[in-house]
Amino acid sequence: MGIPATSDNIPGTLVLRDNNGRFASGNYTDVKDFGAVGDGATDDTAAIQAAIDFVEAQGGGTVLFPATGDFYACKQAFTVGDNTALTGEGSGSSCLKWTSVPDVTMSYPGQVSGGGVRGFLNKDYVTGNRNIVISGLKLDFSLIPGDSGLGDRPRQIVYFYNCEDVVVENCYILSSGGCVCNVNTRRYRVSNNHCEQIGSSATSDSMIDQWDGSEDGVISGNIIDGKSISRSCILATGSATLGEAGAGPINNIMVSGNTITNSGDFAIWMQGRIDGCYNVNIIHNTIRDCVGSAISIMTLIRVNVCHNYIDGAGKSGVSCANETLG
Repeated sequence: MGIPATSDNIPGTLVLRDNNGRFASGNYTDVKDFGAVGDGATDDTAAIQAAIDFVEAQGGGTVLFPATGDFYACKQAFTVGDNTALTGEGSGSSCLKWTSVPDVTMSYPGQVSGGGVRGFLNKDYVTGNRNIVISGLKLDFSLIPGDSGLGDRPRQIVYFYNCEDVVVENCYILSSGGCVCNVNTRRYRVSNNHCEQIGSSATSDSMIDQWDGSEDGVISGNIIDGKSISRSCILATGSATLGEAGAGPINNIMVSGNTITNSGDFAIWMQGRIDGCYNVNIIHNTIRDCVGSAISIMTLIRVNVCHNYIDGAGKSGVSCANETLG
């Protein structure tokens, strides 16, 4: 069963269920028991993946990253299966840092492959995965070069495709590209994270992304600093071409209570494109010092934008094109 994160079709009320204690306090699999050291020098990649695989093989559970005073050195992307929670002892205490470029090539339904630099991926793109939680960790891509070093390959530390019931919360995320990306994912929450752009050159990656077919999503309480080089800080976009991998409308998205500063263009950018974007609520966000419009909405149906505080938008506070207001 796992721990469904459900919204009951009401934006903003995503709730985690306990699932008979599987994710309860004290029921942990410690990465150190699999050989992880966390001294900032030892390559902990294989040990961490072994702990994640062990938990999945048991039918689910929690992988614990104890605080070490340093960081867990990582050199590849980690794949996460069903019913798996990855948790630390706080985003100021438990740190994973990638010391080399974890470049991966992925095959999607309807698309031959897609390359990118990732920190965490779900295991099964075809049938999908469910019940994945990442919390209480510092995730650090500060040693991964920006666009000038990687060309146009996208970079997201957390990337989930075709998933259900996903939570990323209470993390401190440093990235030279994007932080969290959900594609064709249902029932997800990205909340109470501190996301900071640390690249040295402009990037087309957005800090928090929602793409083709994602629905019932909550993006709330995050502190996001784009350092004036991220194209946008929160992005939701439908597919540009019919038949793209994960093609389908984005539906039922709540963006609330986020604090966004220094976006390189739009702070919040919602665009439906071909498949559309429906039922979007953008409320109670604080936006400061963005280069473009603070909130840009394009080709949306039933969108509610209210009670946002905007200070220092380079263009308009809210720009609209081809939208239908609810």
